[in-house]
Amino acid sequence: RGTTDAPAAPCAPPPAAGASVVPRSILLVEDEGIVASAVAALLRRQGHRVHHVADGESAWHEIQARPRDYDVLLVDINMPRMNGIDFVRHVRSTAWVGLILVMSGRVSDVELRRLEQLRVQRVLTKPFTPDEVAAALLAAAR
Repeated sequence: RGTTDAPAAPCAPPPAAGASVVPRSILLVEDEGIVASAVAALLRRQGHRVHHVADGESAWHEIQARPRDYDVLLVDINMPRMNGIDFVRHVRSTAWVGLILVMSGRVSDVELRRLEQLRVQRVLTKPFTPDEVAAALLAAAR
């Protein structure tokens, strides 16, 4: 089989001219403080509401407590307490509907297959630019 379009696209194309990102409520799941601060700041500059948690276990508790508060999950893969793939697996076992984007400095072929099976809309490879995040959110929403 050839390439897949869903999660395997590490770098989304730039947004089309005139395209704009619809403001979203995003749960940012990232254990590296400096990365979380930078990503949250760029998402807020794009008009999104962002709530940050530092690991998958905290994110799982947040989604269980307030599932309707978020329409996008932006999740790192490698984290303490519960990794991103396990977190996404838990979310997919519920009725939660929304966009799931994963970010990581490296993603193995095995992880990409798991993410595809879990219907993750996009994978962003760190480091990424603000335009790549905007394009991923726009493309995933289609």
